Amino acid sequence: MTVAPSTAPVDELRRLAHGLIQQATSFVAPTKLKETARRLVAGEGAELILEDDYALDLAEILASDLALYAPSLTGSTSLDRLARQHRPSTPAEAEALRLLRGARFCLFKITAQLGQGLFAAEDLATGARFTLDSETMSTSAVGFELGSRLCWVRADLAFPILPSFSLNAQALNAAQIFIRPGGKGLSLSLIHISQGIVR
Repeated sequence: MTVAPSTAPVDELRRLAHGLIQQATSFVAPTKLKETARRLVAGEGAELILEDDYALDLAEILASDLALYAPSLTGSTSLDRLARQHRPSTPAEAEALRLLRGARFCLFKITAQLGQGLFAAEDLATGARFTLDSETMSTSAVGFELGSRLCWVRADLAFPILPSFSLNAQALNAAQIFIRPGGKGLSLSLIHISQGIVR
């Protein structure tokens, strides 16, 4: 993966990116989020799953991701629409918008804490090691497999733009189906991955 290094401080880029993601969310109708979450848990055994708090919480997080990053019938995403309508006021904001549009959904394991808000992580789909910069993650995350949409400041440094979620044993087993052999990344689209993990 080739990532152009960012020049603005990570804290500033994260603050700006979170502000922009809130604006992009305004393009998504709340009813669409609920409908997407419902579709993710629909299928065989749906009645049982709908009583599963983990599955419901996970479906809501993934529904937000899909609403922001899945292309519409015209091929554009909510972030594409934001980029067309919003003129960044500073170079740092333009950089944050670029990072947002290039954010990648990842499954990863936290292997160690490196410092305050800094964690060593390993991409489960590629084996690549990187540093995760997260102001909300705690030491208790070390050793856990997580999923999140990550903005890549450098090829070896990223921060989550949407809430990270833990993969329980069932979700982790389901996720293995979508990992291509030989460290070649995730296969299929996020909607298929989301359905597999939630169900």
